[in-house]
Amino acid sequence: MQNLMEEKRVLLTEYLPSIIQQLPFMVFVKDAQELRFLLLNKAGEEMIGYSQAEMLGKNDYDFFPYDEADFFKSKDRKVLEGGKVVDIPEEHIQTKNNGKLILHTQKIPLLDLKGTPIFLIGISQDITDK
Repeated sequence: MQNLMEEKRVLLTEYLPSIIQQLPFMVFVKDAQELRFLLLNKAGEEMIGYSQAEMLGKNDYDFFPYDEADFFKSKDRKVLEGGKVVDIPEEHIQTKNNGKLILHTQKIPLLDLKGTPIFLIGISQDITDK
């Protein structure tokens, strides 16, 4: 039984990136220091119109109007400084192909063993039609 559980844990670890890519919500990951994108899943690519390859290593100011990028950055910093999840019920975003959208976003800090933020994870759902 123990070996089977260990095999499943290893399998899950191997498939986790694929699972993230298949989620129906936008998922992105930024590094905690410079807030540069490290990951964007397929739903995120479709939602905002930029590919993961285009976004990797860049920040919000490279893609969004200045006031939006400022808003995103301020929320990111709040998450990282507070060390807890921040819920943003309405977040307006100008996309490349889908015009203006309204997102419900949760931003989550991922901390190292010392409690220092190393990544910021974002999960967003399009609520424009609601």
